[in-house]
Amino acid sequence: MARNTSEANLQIAPEKLEDNAKNLSDLPDDILGHILSFMETREAVRTSTLSKRWKYVRTFTPNLVFDDFRFWFIKENLWKHVGDYVAREIHLRGFVRSFGFEVRHYGIVAALLRSWITELVMRNVQDVSLFLNSSDEHNVLPDCLFTCKSLVHFKFSIGGIVSLELPSTIYFSNLKTLSLRNVRFLNEHSTNQLFSSCPVLEDLTLNDCRWSDFQLINICAPKLLRLTIFERVHFGYTSPHGCRITVFGPNLTDFVYDGDFFNEHYLYNATSLEKACIRQGCVEHHNHLYQLLQCLSSVKDLELGLDDYEVPKGVGELLDDMPMFKNLTRLDVNGFVHGSLVLNSNIGLMKLLKNSPRLEVLKASWVFRLPLDQDDINPMPPCFRSHLKIIEVHISDGKESYNALKSLLRNAHVLKKLVISFCCDSKRDKFWERRILKLPKISKDCKVIVERSYDGGEDNFCLFHDINEI
Repeated sequence: MARNTSEANLQIAPEKLEDNAKNLSDLPDDILGHILSFMETREAVRTSTLSKRWKYVRTFTPNLVFDDFRFWFIKENLWKHVGDYVAREIHLRGFVRSFGFEVRHYGIVAALLRSWITELVMRNVQDVSLFLNSSDEHNVLPDCLFTCKSLVHFKFSIGGIVSLELPSTIYFSNLKTLSLRNVRFLNEHSTNQLFSSCPVLEDLTLNDCRWSDFQLINICAPKLLRLTIFERVHFGYTSPHGCRITVFGPNLTDFVYDGDFFNEHYLYNATSLEKACIRQGCVEHHNHLYQLLQCLSSVKDLELGLDDYEVPKGVGELLDDMPMFKNLTRLDVNGFVHGSLVLNSNIGLMKLLKNSPRLEVLKASWVFRLPLDQDDINPMPPCFRSHLKIIEVHISDGKESYNALKSLLRNAHVLKKLVISFCCDSKRDKFWERRILKLPKISKDCKVIVERSYDGGEDNFCLFHDINEI
Protein backbone atom coordinates (compact mmCIF):
# COMPACT_ATOMS: atom_id res chain seq x y z
CA MET A 1 0.00 0.00 0.00
CA ALA A 2 1.28 3.40 -0.92
CA ARG A 3 2.31 5.54 2.01
CA ASN A 4 3.32 8.63 0.12
CA THR A 5 1.37 11.36 -1.58
CA SER A 6 1.84 11.53 -5.31
CA GLU A 7 4.02 14.42 -6.38
CA ALA A 8 1.49 15.20 -9.06
CA ASN A 9 -1.10 15.84 -6.36
CA LEU A 10 1.18 18.08 -4.32
CA GLN A 11 0.84 21.54 -5.81
CA ILE A 12 2.71 24.02 -3.61
CA ALA A 13 2.90 27.63 -4.72
CA PRO A 14 6.38 29.16 -4.20
CA GLU A 15 4.89 32.18 -2.45
CA LYS A 16 3.65 29.90 0.36
CA LEU A 17 7.24 29.38 1.47
CA GLU A 18 8.07 32.30 3.76
CA ASP A 19 11.38 34.02 3.35
CA ASN A 20 12.18 33.52 7.02
CA ALA A 21 11.68 29.74 6.96
CA LYS A 22 14.87 28.66 8.69
CA ASN A 23 13.93 25.23 9.99
CA LEU A 24 11.58 22.35 9.37
CA SER A 25 8.86 23.68 11.65
CA ASP A 26 8.55 26.83 9.55
CA LEU A 27 7.31 24.90 6.52
CA PRO A 28 3.56 24.91 5.69
CA ASP A 29 1.40 22.13 7.11
CA ASP A 30 0.75 20.49 3.73
CA ILE A 31 4.48 20.19 3.02
CA LEU A 32 5.16 18.75 6.48
CA GLY A 33 2.29 16.34 6.01
CA HIS A 34 3.79 15.22 2.73
CA ILE A 35 7.15 14.62 4.45
CA LEU A 36 5.50 12.61 7.23
CA SER A 37 3.65 10.48 4.68
CA PHE A 38 6.97 8.76 3.94
CA MET A 39 7.19 7.58 7.56
CA GLU A 40 5.52 4.69 9.35
CA THR A 41 2.23 5.79 10.91
CA ARG A 42 3.44 5.13 14.44
CA GLU A 43 6.55 7.24 13.79
CA ALA A 44 4.46 10.06 12.34
CA VAL A 45 2.25 9.99 15.46
CA ARG A 46 5.30 10.39 17.67
CA THR A 47 6.07 13.76 16.09
CA SER A 48 3.04 15.18 17.94
CA THR A 49 5.16 15.29 21.10
CA LEU A 50 7.85 17.53 19.59
CA SER A 51 6.03 20.82 20.30
CA LYS A 52 2.63 22.50 20.06
CA ARG A 53 3.44 23.27 16.43
CA TRP A 54 3.67 19.57 15.66
CA LYS A 55 0.69 18.39 17.70
CA TYR A 56 -1.64 17.94 14.71
CA VAL A 57 0.73 18.10 11.74
CA ARG A 58 0.43 14.33 11.26
CA THR A 59 -3.27 14.76 10.45
CA PHE A 60 -2.23 16.19 7.08
CA THR A 61 -1.00 12.74 6.03
CA PRO A 62 -3.85 10.94 4.22
CA ASN A 63 -2.34 7.48 4.64
CA LEU A 64 -2.77 5.29 7.72
CA VAL A 65 -0.91 1.98 7.88
CA PHE A 66 -0.96 -0.07 11.07
CA ASP A 67 1.24 -3.09 10.42
CA ASP A 68 3.45 -2.86 13.47
CA PHE A 69 4.61 -6.30 14.64
CA ARG A 70 3.66 -5.31 18.20
CA PHE A 71 0.00 -5.68 17.22
CA TRP A 72 0.48 -9.32 16.30
CA PHE A 73 0.54 -10.77 19.80
CA ILE A 74 -1.02 -8.04 21.91
CA LYS A 75 -2.97 -9.17 24.97
CA GLU A 76 -6.74 -9.24 24.54
CA ASN A 77 -7.42 -6.89 27.43
CA LEU A 78 -5.43 -4.19 25.63
CA TRP A 79 -7.44 -4.26 22.43
CA LYS A 80 -9.69 -1.45 23.66
CA HIS A 81 -6.67 0.83 23.79
CA VAL A 82 -5.67 -0.26 20.26
CA GLY A 83 -9.19 0.40 19.05
CA ASP A 84 -9.23 3.88 20.60
CA TYR A 85 -5.79 4.65 19.14
CA VAL A 86 -6.76 3.68 15.58
CA ALA A 87 -10.18 5.34 15.82
CA ARG A 88 -8.60 8.60 17.05
CA GLU A 89 -6.17 8.73 14.11
CA ILE A 90 -9.04 8.20 11.67
CA HIS A 91 -11.27 10.77 13.40
CA LEU A 92 -8.57 13.46 13.27
CA ARG A 93 -8.52 13.34 9.47
CA GLY A 94 -11.16 14.76 7.19
CA PHE A 95 -9.88 12.58 4.33
CA VAL A 96 -8.11 9.19 4.40
CA ARG A 97 -6.66 8.05 1.09
CA SER A 98 -5.35 4.65 2.19
CA PHE A 99 -5.78 2.46 5.25
CA GLY A 100 -3.84 -0.68 6.08
CA PHE A 101 -4.16 -2.90 9.13
CA GLU A 102 -2.32 -6.15 9.83
CA VAL A 103 -2.74 -8.20 12.97
CA ARG A 104 -2.04 -11.84 13.78
CA HIS A 105 -4.01 -11.97 17.00
CA TYR A 106 -6.80 -14.54 17.25
CA GLY A 107 -8.93 -12.50 19.59
CA ILE A 108 -9.52 -9.41 17.50
CA VAL A 109 -13.04 -8.07 17.93
CA ALA A 110 -14.77 -7.69 14.58
CA ALA A 111 -16.81 -4.78 15.95
CA LEU A 112 -13.63 -2.69 16.06
CA LEU A 113 -12.92 -3.33 12.41
CA ARG A 114 -16.48 -2.55 11.39
CA SER A 115 -16.44 0.77 13.22
CA TRP A 116 -13.10 1.80 11.67
CA ILE A 117 -14.22 0.96 8.15
CA THR A 118 -17.51 2.80 8.65
CA GLU A 119 -15.54 5.94 9.57
CA LEU A 120 -13.21 5.40 6.62
CA VAL A 121 -16.10 5.19 4.17
CA MET A 122 -17.36 8.52 5.51
CA ARG A 123 -13.91 9.96 4.76
CA ASN A 124 -13.89 8.76 1.15
CA VAL A 125 -11.20 6.13 1.59
CA GLN A 126 -9.68 4.91 -1.69
CA ASP A 127 -7.36 2.08 -0.67
CA VAL A 128 -8.06 -0.51 2.06
CA SER A 129 -5.73 -3.42 2.88
CA LEU A 130 -6.59 -5.79 5.73
CA PHE A 131 -4.74 -8.83 7.03
CA LEU A 132 -6.32 -10.75 9.90
CA ASN A 133 -5.27 -14.02 11.41
CA SER A 134 -8.82 -15.35 11.80
CA SER A 135 -12.31 -14.46 12.92
CA ASP A 136 -15.31 -16.55 13.96
CA GLU A 137 -17.78 -13.86 12.95
CA HIS A 138 -19.49 -13.69 9.58
CA ASN A 139 -20.04 -9.92 9.54
CA VAL A 140 -16.42 -8.85 9.71
CA LEU A 141 -16.97 -6.09 7.17
CA PRO A 142 -19.73 -3.47 7.45
CA ASP A 143 -22.43 -3.27 4.77
CA CYS A 144 -21.49 0.31 3.87
CA LEU A 145 -18.14 -0.85 2.50
CA PHE A 146 -19.87 -2.74 -0.32
CA THR A 147 -21.43 0.44 -1.70
CA CYS A 148 -18.44 2.71 -1.12
CA LYS A 149 -18.18 5.04 -4.12
CA SER A 150 -14.63 6.19 -3.40
CA LEU A 151 -13.00 2.75 -2.95
CA VAL A 152 -10.48 1.96 -5.70
CA HIS A 153 -8.30 -0.81 -4.20
CA PHE A 154 -9.41 -3.45 -1.68
CA LYS A 155 -7.29 -6.31 -0.33
CA PHE A 156 -8.74 -8.68 2.27
CA SER A 157 -6.44 -11.47 3.47
CA ILE A 158 -7.08 -13.98 6.24
CA GLY A 159 -4.44 -16.17 7.87
CA GLY A 160 -7.01 -18.89 8.58
CA ILE A 161 -10.51 -18.98 7.13
CA VAL A 162 -13.28 -16.42 7.51
CA SER A 163 -16.91 -16.87 6.45
CA LEU A 164 -18.11 -13.75 4.68
CA GLU A 165 -21.79 -12.86 4.78
CA LEU A 166 -22.42 -10.38 2.01
CA PRO A 167 -25.14 -7.70 2.17
CA SER A 168 -28.13 -7.63 -0.16
CA THR A 169 -26.90 -4.49 -1.91
CA ILE A 170 -23.45 -4.48 -3.52
CA TYR A 171 -22.01 -1.97 -5.97
CA PHE A 172 -18.42 -0.79 -6.27
CA SER A 173 -18.61 2.02 -8.80
CA ASN A 174 -14.86 2.83 -8.78
CA LEU A 175 -13.18 -0.39 -7.57
CA LYS A 176 -10.23 -1.31 -9.84
CA THR A 177 -8.32 -3.85 -7.70
CA LEU A 178 -9.87 -6.64 -5.62
CA SER A 179 -7.82 -9.29 -3.81
CA LEU A 180 -9.44 -11.92 -1.55
CA ARG A 181 -7.59 -14.64 0.35
CA ASN A 182 -9.01 -17.49 2.47
CA VAL A 183 -12.59 -16.26 2.27
CA ARG A 184 -15.52 -18.68 2.55
CA PHE A 185 -18.55 -17.36 0.70
CA LEU A 186 -21.87 -18.38 2.23
CA ASN A 187 -24.50 -17.37 -0.33
CA GLU A 188 -24.29 -18.14 -4.04
CA HIS A 189 -26.60 -15.33 -5.17
CA SER A 190 -24.80 -12.56 -3.24
CA THR A 191 -21.40 -13.92 -4.30
CA ASN A 192 -22.37 -13.71 -7.95
CA GLN A 193 -23.66 -10.21 -7.31
CA LEU A 194 -20.28 -9.23 -5.85
CA PHE A 195 -18.39 -10.33 -8.96
CA SER A 196 -20.88 -8.63 -11.25
CA SER A 197 -21.05 -5.28 -9.46
CA CYS A 198 -17.60 -3.90 -10.24
CA PRO A 199 -17.98 -2.17 -13.62
CA VAL A 200 -14.42 -0.77 -13.74
CA LEU A 201 -12.58 -3.68 -12.07
CA GLU A 202 -9.18 -4.26 -13.70
CA ASP A 203 -7.33 -6.65 -11.38
CA LEU A 204 -8.91 -9.60 -9.53
CA THR A 205 -7.09 -12.12 -7.31
CA LEU A 206 -8.86 -15.09 -5.68
CA ASN A 207 -6.49 -16.95 -3.38
CA ASP A 208 -7.76 -20.16 -1.74
CA CYS A 209 -11.38 -19.04 -1.56
CA ARG A 210 -14.12 -21.49 -0.58
CA TRP A 211 -17.30 -21.70 -2.61
CA SER A 212 -19.31 -23.86 -0.15
CA ASP A 213 -21.82 -25.95 -2.16
CA PHE A 214 -22.13 -23.49 -5.04
CA GLN A 215 -22.92 -24.78 -8.51
CA LEU A 216 -21.98 -21.73 -10.57
CA ILE A 217 -19.90 -18.57 -10.11
CA ASN A 218 -20.13 -15.86 -12.76
CA ILE A 219 -17.46 -13.17 -12.88
CA CYS A 220 -18.75 -10.36 -15.12
CA ALA A 221 -16.19 -7.57 -15.39
CA PRO A 222 -16.09 -5.72 -18.75
CA LYS A 223 -12.89 -3.81 -17.82
CA LEU A 224 -11.02 -6.74 -16.26
CA LEU A 225 -7.39 -6.93 -17.42
CA ARG A 226 -5.73 -9.33 -14.97
CA LEU A 227 -7.16 -12.41 -13.24
CA THR A 228 -5.28 -14.66 -10.79
CA ILE A 229 -6.80 -17.79 -9.25
CA PHE A 230 -4.97 -19.94 -6.71
CA GLU A 231 -6.67 -23.03 -5.26
CA ARG A 232 -5.37 -26.30 -3.92
CA VAL A 233 -7.52 -29.28 -2.99
CA HIS A 234 -5.18 -30.50 -0.26
CA PHE A 235 -5.65 -27.21 1.59
CA GLY A 236 -9.37 -27.96 1.81
CA TYR A 237 -10.31 -24.55 0.48
CA THR A 238 -12.69 -25.71 -2.24
CA SER A 239 -16.28 -26.87 -2.23
CA PRO A 240 -16.88 -30.59 -1.58
CA HIS A 241 -18.21 -31.19 -5.12
CA GLY A 242 -16.50 -28.49 -7.13
CA CYS A 243 -18.24 -25.74 -9.06
CA ARG A 244 -18.13 -24.04 -12.42
CA ILE A 245 -16.45 -20.62 -12.56
CA THR A 246 -17.22 -18.63 -15.70
CA VAL A 247 -15.39 -15.41 -16.49
CA PHE A 248 -16.89 -12.81 -18.81
CA GLY A 249 -13.96 -10.46 -19.41
CA PRO A 250 -13.69 -9.30 -23.03
CA ASN A 251 -10.65 -7.13 -22.22
CA LEU A 252 -8.74 -9.73 -20.19
CA THR A 253 -5.03 -9.66 -21.11
CA ASP A 254 -3.34 -11.66 -18.30
CA PHE A 255 -4.58 -14.88 -16.68
CA VAL A 256 -2.88 -17.01 -14.01
CA TYR A 257 -4.24 -20.26 -12.61
CA ASP A 258 -2.37 -22.25 -9.97
CA GLY A 259 -4.29 -25.19 -8.56
CA ASP A 260 -5.61 -28.72 -8.86
CA PHE A 261 -8.49 -28.09 -11.29
CA PHE A 262 -11.03 -29.39 -8.80
CA ASN A 263 -13.36 -26.67 -10.13
CA GLU A 264 -14.18 -26.03 -13.79
CA HIS A 265 -12.97 -22.73 -15.23
CA TYR A 266 -14.20 -21.08 -18.41
CA LEU A 267 -12.99 -17.85 -19.97
CA TYR A 268 -15.76 -16.65 -22.23
CA ASN A 269 -14.71 -14.83 -25.41
CA ALA A 270 -11.15 -14.14 -24.16
CA THR A 271 -10.02 -12.72 -27.49
CA SER A 272 -7.80 -10.03 -25.91
CA LEU A 273 -5.71 -12.52 -23.91
CA GLU A 274 -1.98 -11.97 -24.31
CA LYS A 275 -0.35 -13.96 -21.51
CA ALA A 276 -1.53 -17.00 -19.57
CA CYS A 277 0.13 -19.14 -16.93
CA ILE A 278 -1.33 -22.52 -15.94
CA ARG A 279 0.20 -24.49 -13.07
CA GLN A 280 -1.38 -27.80 -12.13
CA GLY A 281 -0.49 -29.91 -9.11
CA CYS A 282 -3.06 -32.71 -8.94
CA VAL A 283 -3.34 -35.01 -11.98
CA GLU A 284 -6.89 -36.22 -11.28
CA HIS A 285 -8.77 -33.59 -13.29
CA HIS A 286 -7.16 -33.50 -16.73
CA ASN A 287 -10.55 -32.89 -18.37
CA HIS A 288 -10.85 -29.54 -16.60
CA LEU A 289 -7.34 -28.64 -17.74
CA TYR A 290 -8.03 -29.34 -21.40
CA GLN A 291 -11.38 -27.56 -21.21
CA LEU A 292 -9.57 -24.45 -19.99
CA LEU A 293 -6.96 -24.72 -22.75
CA GLN A 294 -9.79 -24.52 -25.26
CA CYS A 295 -10.54 -21.03 -23.88
CA LEU A 296 -6.96 -19.80 -24.44
CA SER A 297 -6.82 -19.95 -28.23
CA SER A 298 -6.03 -16.21 -28.55
CA VAL A 299 -3.10 -16.20 -26.12
CA LYS A 300 0.32 -15.00 -27.32
CA ASP A 301 2.50 -16.12 -24.37
CA LEU A 302 1.66 -19.38 -22.59
CA GLU A 303 3.36 -20.99 -19.59
CA LEU A 304 2.39 -24.52 -18.62
CA GLY A 305 3.68 -25.86 -15.31
CA LEU A 306 2.20 -29.35 -15.09
CA ASP A 307 3.18 -32.37 -13.06
CA ASP A 308 2.19 -34.73 -15.86
CA TYR A 309 1.77 -34.13 -19.60
CA GLU A 310 0.44 -37.59 -20.37
CA VAL A 311 -3.18 -37.76 -21.49
CA PRO A 312 -5.17 -40.24 -19.37
CA LYS A 313 -7.92 -42.44 -20.70
CA GLY A 314 -11.29 -40.76 -20.98
CA VAL A 315 -10.10 -37.31 -22.06
CA GLY A 316 -8.43 -38.21 -25.35
CA GLU A 317 -11.47 -36.96 -27.24
CA LEU A 318 -10.82 -33.47 -25.83
CA LEU A 319 -7.62 -33.32 -27.89
CA ASP A 320 -9.68 -33.53 -31.07
CA ASP A 321 -11.39 -30.29 -30.02
CA MET A 322 -8.19 -28.47 -29.06
CA PRO A 323 -8.27 -25.16 -30.94
CA MET A 324 -5.58 -23.64 -33.11
CA PHE A 325 -3.33 -21.26 -31.18
CA LYS A 326 -2.77 -18.92 -34.12
CA ASN A 327 -1.38 -16.07 -31.99
CA LEU A 328 0.92 -18.15 -29.76
CA THR A 329 4.55 -17.10 -30.22
CA ARG A 330 6.08 -18.16 -26.89
CA LEU A 331 5.57 -21.41 -24.96
CA ASP A 332 7.16 -22.20 -21.60
CA VAL A 333 6.81 -25.84 -20.56
CA ASN A 334 7.96 -26.83 -17.09
CA GLY A 335 7.20 -29.16 -14.21
CA PHE A 336 9.07 -31.21 -11.65
CA VAL A 337 12.86 -30.78 -11.78
CA HIS A 338 13.36 -34.49 -12.40
CA GLY A 339 10.54 -34.84 -14.95
CA SER A 340 11.05 -35.62 -18.63
CA LEU A 341 9.63 -33.92 -21.69
CA VAL A 342 9.40 -37.03 -23.85
CA LEU A 343 8.55 -35.93 -27.38
CA ASN A 344 6.30 -38.10 -29.57
CA SER A 345 4.83 -40.00 -26.61
CA ASN A 346 3.44 -36.87 -24.89
CA ILE A 347 0.26 -36.73 -26.95
CA GLY A 348 -1.14 -33.63 -25.29
CA LEU A 349 2.03 -31.60 -25.77
CA MET A 350 2.54 -32.75 -29.36
CA LYS A 351 -1.03 -31.73 -30.16
CA LEU A 352 -0.41 -28.31 -28.64
CA LEU A 353 2.78 -27.85 -30.69
CA LYS A 354 1.01 -28.98 -33.83
CA ASN A 355 -1.75 -26.42 -33.26
CA SER A 356 0.70 -23.54 -32.69
CA PRO A 357 1.78 -22.67 -36.25
CA ARG A 358 3.46 -19.35 -35.33
CA LEU A 359 5.45 -20.49 -32.29
CA GLU A 360 8.82 -18.68 -32.20
CA VAL A 361 10.15 -19.38 -28.69
CA LEU A 362 10.00 -22.69 -26.85
CA LYS A 363 11.36 -23.00 -23.33
CA ALA A 364 11.40 -26.54 -21.96
CA SER A 365 12.59 -26.75 -18.37
CA TRP A 366 12.02 -30.49 -18.28
CA VAL A 367 14.52 -33.01 -19.64
CA PHE A 368 14.23 -32.80 -23.42
CA ARG A 369 14.44 -36.21 -25.10
CA LEU A 370 12.83 -38.79 -27.36
CA PRO A 371 11.67 -42.29 -26.40
CA LEU A 372 14.65 -44.61 -26.19
CA ASP A 373 13.53 -46.63 -29.23
CA GLN A 374 13.09 -43.58 -31.52
CA ASP A 375 15.60 -41.27 -33.21
CA ASP A 376 13.37 -38.67 -34.89
CA ILE A 377 10.65 -36.22 -33.85
CA ASN A 378 7.53 -37.62 -35.49
CA PRO A 379 5.27 -36.02 -36.39
CA MET A 380 7.37 -32.87 -36.71
CA PRO A 381 5.32 -29.82 -35.56
CA PRO A 382 4.99 -27.40 -38.51
CA CYS A 383 6.22 -24.47 -36.39
CA PHE A 384 9.58 -26.24 -35.95
CA ARG A 385 10.22 -25.90 -39.68
CA SER A 386 8.76 -22.47 -40.33
CA HIS A 387 8.74 -20.19 -37.26
CA LEU A 388 10.73 -21.56 -34.30
CA LYS A 389 13.64 -19.16 -33.69
CA ILE A 390 14.72 -19.83 -30.10
CA ILE A 391 14.54 -22.96 -28.03
CA GLU A 392 15.83 -23.51 -24.50
CA VAL A 393 16.09 -27.05 -23.16
CA HIS A 394 17.35 -28.81 -20.06
CA ILE A 395 19.48 -31.94 -20.27
CA SER A 396 20.43 -34.35 -17.53
CA ASP A 397 21.77 -37.07 -19.82
CA GLY A 398 23.30 -36.10 -23.15
CA LYS A 399 22.78 -39.57 -24.57
CA GLU A 400 19.00 -39.43 -23.97
CA SER A 401 18.66 -35.98 -25.55
CA TYR A 402 21.09 -36.41 -28.45
CA ASN A 403 18.59 -37.77 -30.99
CA ALA A 404 15.95 -35.18 -30.10
CA LEU A 405 18.41 -32.32 -30.64
CA LYS A 406 19.74 -33.95 -33.82
CA SER A 407 16.23 -34.14 -35.25
CA LEU A 408 15.44 -30.59 -34.16
CA LEU A 409 18.55 -29.03 -35.73
CA ARG A 410 17.95 -30.97 -38.93
CA ASN A 411 14.45 -29.55 -39.34
CA ALA A 412 14.44 -26.09 -37.72
CA HIS A 413 14.98 -23.94 -40.81
CA VAL A 414 14.80 -20.51 -39.12
CA LEU A 415 16.30 -21.40 -35.73
CA LYS A 416 18.60 -18.65 -34.43
CA LYS A 417 19.47 -19.78 -30.93
CA LEU A 418 19.55 -23.12 -29.09
CA VAL A 419 20.31 -22.86 -25.37
CA ILE A 420 21.21 -26.17 -23.73
CA SER A 421 21.39 -26.37 -19.95
CA PHE A 422 23.29 -29.33 -18.48
CA CYS A 423 22.57 -30.08 -14.83
CA CYS A 424 25.95 -31.72 -14.20
CA ASP A 425 29.56 -31.19 -15.18
CA SER A 426 30.84 -34.74 -15.50
CA LYS A 427 33.19 -36.15 -18.14
CA ARG A 428 30.20 -37.95 -19.65
CA ASP A 429 28.33 -34.66 -20.06
CA LYS A 430 31.35 -32.99 -21.64
CA PHE A 431 31.60 -35.89 -24.09
CA TRP A 432 27.98 -35.48 -25.19
CA GLU A 433 28.37 -31.72 -25.22
CA ARG A 434 31.14 -32.01 -27.81
CA ARG A 435 29.00 -34.37 -29.90
CA ILE A 436 25.97 -32.06 -29.73
CA LEU A 437 28.02 -29.03 -30.75
CA LYS A 438 29.12 -30.90 -33.86
CA LEU A 439 25.57 -31.71 -34.99
CA PRO A 440 24.72 -30.37 -38.45
CA LYS A 441 22.27 -27.44 -38.52
CA ILE A 442 19.97 -26.66 -41.40
CA SER A 443 19.79 -23.05 -40.23
CA LYS A 444 23.02 -21.22 -41.01
CA ASP A 445 22.19 -18.49 -38.47
CA CYS A 446 21.75 -20.87 -35.55
CA LYS A 447 23.97 -20.43 -32.48
CA VAL A 448 24.25 -23.20 -29.90
CA ILE A 449 24.89 -22.05 -26.33
CA VAL A 450 25.78 -24.52 -23.58
CA GLU A 451 25.26 -23.64 -19.92
CA ARG A 452 25.89 -25.38 -16.62
CA SER A 453 22.87 -25.11 -14.33
CA TYR A 454 24.15 -27.29 -11.49
CA ASP A 455 26.24 -25.27 -9.05
CA GLY A 456 27.54 -28.20 -7.00
CA GLY A 457 26.21 -26.77 -3.75
CA GLU A 458 24.37 -28.48 -0.97
CA ASP A 459 20.95 -28.18 -2.62
CA ASN A 460 20.71 -30.84 -5.33
CA PHE A 461 18.41 -29.05 -7.77
CA CYS A 462 18.68 -27.41 -11.15
CA LEU A 463 18.39 -23.72 -11.94
CA PHE A 464 17.06 -23.01 -15.39
CA HIS A 465 18.32 -20.24 -17.63
CA ASP A 466 15.72 -17.64 -18.59
CA ILE A 467 15.80 -15.85 -21.94
CA ASN A 468 14.97 -12.36 -20.71
CA GLU A 469 15.73 -10.58 -23.95
CA ILE A 470 12.82 -12.15 -25.84
